[in-house]
Amino acid sequence: MKWQILWLALAACCIAYGFLVLSVGSGNGFFLVWFLGGSIFLLCFFFARKHLWQTLPHSLRTGLIIAVAAGFAVFAFTEARIIRAFRNTPEAGLDYIIVLGAQVRENGPSVVLQYRLDTAADYLRDNPSTICIVSGGQGYNEPVSEAVAMRDYLVARGIDETRIRMESASKNTVENMEFSKVFLIRQRTASALSPTISISSGPAALHGNPE
Repeated sequence: MKWQILWLALAACCIAYGFLVLSVGSGNGFFLVWFLGGSIFLLCFFFARKHLWQTLPHSLRTGLIIAVAAGFAVFAFTEARIIRAFRNTPEAGLDYIIVLGAQVRENGPSVVLQYRLDTAADYLRDNPSTICIVSGGQGYNEPVSEAVAMRDYLVARGIDETRIRMESASKNTVENMEFSKVFLIRQRTASALSPTISISSGPAALHGNPE
């Protein structure tokens, strides 16, 4: 009975979290990972309920338990890192901040992207000399490029459009960083200075110098 409760609880948690991720509207398919995990746990629940668990080879049962434990350990470690990063505060007076794009809908940026932009807007108000780079192209299911939507969102919240630079060619996070880095290198070459930057992908931010 205890195994049935465990597997059912794990399935419910995974599926519920998957729906939570889906409801945020980030635009990626990460929620499917949680649905897959929930399906696997439901299968384990079925095996336990039908008393088929004991018919599995001992090595398979042990391996499954180890895999579940390892998965939880990785999840806990990752979540702890994320929660810790929420407390990070970028230094004042940065030359640039980079806001990475996320899903854009007909009515504007998704909830995830709004969080990023609100954080960026707060920083830009407190640091009037900082330039903001909004980075993100247009996906097949987006009405405009993420960069354009982010610029419009920031301007609507009082940020001067002349402080915003758009990078609208990137299609993924790697390209976000690569194309934004090219812009920063060009700026550094033109000014002969090494700009300080902050990269915003949520409420927290990382900062440093581009190489």
